[in-house]
Amino acid sequence: MIIFNQTFIMDIKITMLNVGDGDAIIVQLTKNKQQLIILIDAGHPGDAQLCIDALNPVLKSSGKNAPDLVMVSHYDADHIGGMKAVVEHYGAAIGQVWLHKPGILIKAAEQAAGLLLEHLADPPKENIQDFLGFHGDLNPNEARQFVLESYNQMKDLVGTLDKYQIKTVEPFAGQSLANWPEVSVLGPTPAFYQACLKKMKDVPNLIAQETLLVLNESKQEPFIGKLSKMLEKDTDPCGYLKSQKKDHVTEVNQISIILQIIADGKKYLFTGDASLESFQAVSQYPDSLRNIYWLKVPHHGSHNNSSPEIFDIMKPVYADISGGDRYLDEEVPGCLTAKGTKVRTTLDTKTNLIFPY
Repeated sequence: MIIFNQTFIMDIKITMLNVGDGDAIIVQLTKNKQQLIILIDAGHPGDAQLCIDALNPVLKSSGKNAPDLVMVSHYDADHIGGMKAVVEHYGAAIGQVWLHKPGILIKAAEQAAGLLLEHLADPPKENIQDFLGFHGDLNPNEARQFVLESYNQMKDLVGTLDKYQIKTVEPFAGQSLANWPEVSVLGPTPAFYQACLKKMKDVPNLIAQETLLVLNESKQEPFIGKLSKMLEKDTDPCGYLKSQKKDHVTEVNQISIILQIIADGKKYLFTGDASLESFQAVSQYPDSLRNIYWLKVPHHGSHNNSSPEIFDIMKPVYADISGGDRYLDEEVPGCLTAKGTKVRTTLDTKTNLIFPY
């Protein structure tokens, strides 16, 4: 647990960019005439320029040439897709980058590519469904695309960081930013991270997880349709959230960096695509997650990553959701609202979300 004496007021401004089902967040901190600019994720490949255009006026006003800290919450394509181009734009002027080393994930993805190519052969080595232990409609071309969607982005990003010799830090629970102890990591712990990595070495399981995640989400109803059905039933959103069967959250998502910023005595929590298991594994759970002032709702508002119980612990005053039709489940903002939280989504506003407002 990070303990410090804050004898001055620290101002914070959060800009959640409207990148649909993805994350790209700019955080501006000011204390004692010092400023800190943080970029957390960079959305999809097509969102890089949006990130740069939003960052440039912030940097100019603070007299900086690049963000002080860039954080990659995890290696999903909707979080790292635009990051290589952003790093290329600012280059060696970036202060430092926080990310987990993708070595095991890259190795597993390479093995997955090879195995899937064998199943794309004519004749295939064996039935793809039997190989994955999955019974249903599954095209091996789709499987290969889903599993490897962020593979090249991962490799390219790491190569770009090396090219510009940008300082990289692998963040784990208990670490904080030098001279900014208010910026600290709650998760993952090294033990939880290693446990997730161990599961990633099971390549068929990795393929099945990533593929089924996308297939399940692609079959979901649009957000508005689901919302209408829930409203027609006059359903308690928290009870509905609790009753919903939760799909397995991939290990790639579970090792998302959970970042806490304390400004003026208030806690701001940035969660990436962290799961309920991720939250339960943070140090000093549940006390470390109590009384959140502002919450970045995990995984774009998917019910798989939220529960009434975790909301009862966090008790966020404000919550923002970066989401579109793909992941957002209406019972998540509905439950938060029922518990008194002021909730916004980029899906509703169709624009960037700025906090405070």
